[in-house]
Amino acid sequence: MKPEPLTKEKRIVIDQDLLSGKIEIWQHETGDAYWVEDVKSAVQWLLEEIEKEIDNPPEEFKQDPYV
Repeated sequence: MKPEPLTKEKRIVIDQDLLSGKIEIWQHETGDAYWVEDVKSAVQWLLEEIEKEIDNPPEEFKQDPYV
């Protein structure tokens, strides 16, 4: 699915969100996106996602001898 192009109105909303200090987090596998209010929450979420992959790596990583 191709993302729809940004209109001037959408850019204004994005700029307002960026100025408010929110950080957008994308989950590319599911296509979900959400905003977090602070950097600490974003970093904590990222660390949790990394730990999940370390504990249960994707199948292609298990088969790669260089990983």
